[in-house]
Amino acid sequence: MYIGTEPWCFFTEFVCAYNDLQQAKVRHMGAIDGVRHLYFTEDADNRTEFSEIVLCSEQALHQGHNQPFFDEMFSRIVDTNEDVSWDDKGAYANFCFITVINIPALNQYRKEKHIEKLASMLALEFEDPEDPKPVRFPSKTRAIRVSKDAREIEGCSYQ
Repeated sequence: MYIGTEPWCFFTEFVCAYNDLQQAKVRHMGAIDGVRHLYFTEDADNRTEFSEIVLCSEQALHQGHNQPFFDEMFSRIVDTNEDVSWDDKGAYANFCFITVINIPALNQYRKEKHIEKLASMLALEFEDPEDPKPVRFPSKTRAIRVSKDAREIEGCSYQ
């Protein structure tokens, strides 16, 4: 049985040091490989929640020091913002990776769960119970519905 797909754009926004940007890209590519592995193995043919990666950014979009996102994420890198000078903060910035994934057109509940799972898989930050601070790549991933042909999507009133 064929299930149609809908394209969704995932924005993985994160804060890291300029010197760590290459490592952030390695983590992003590892996350993309994880999505591919989960949905493109031989067993994927039997799954109803098949997803296809349409586009994956090779470079991170530099976003400067967008507030309040920068302060929120930077506070997870250091123990406190009070001891950090603006010169030290200048070595860090906001960045964003963009990934477009076709997801199955499931019922609303299953679609939301599927999107949440993909968003968590695309996160750059990994929990380390041995060393909870500092976090090296604090990130948030959000998704928005996009159209296949650059036309307005009928009935798409939420994002």
